[in-house]
Amino acid sequence: MNEQKPIVYICTNLRSPSSPKPSCARRGSEKFLEIFKRELKAHGCEDALDVENSGCLGACEDGATVMFFEEQIWYGNVQESDIPRIVKEHVKEGKPVQELFIKRLMTRRKTL
Repeated sequence: MNEQKPIVYICTNLRSPSSPKPSCARRGSEKFLEIFKRELKAHGCEDALDVENSGCLGACEDGATVMFFEEQIWYGNVQESDIPRIVKEHVKEGKPVQELFIKRLMTRRKTL
């Protein structure tokens, strides 16, 4: 029986250039999916979780946004250079990268 893997969502929402709100895609997130998968493979963790792109996660002002769904861990202002660290520390070592948290959303969690 196949057990469902945890899911990581990467917001790739692209708003109109005339929108007053920011969008994660304009902050580079569209390439994050492949980079994330490549890093998982490099660390031997490719089977640890599923990585999916998503529409707006509702944290546009903190984008680019990456959310570990089951853990309810929200990363914001993620840059391409942060992805190797997230994979190594969070996925492989089990230590979420706290300085990248969207703190206002992390208050919903009971424990870390």
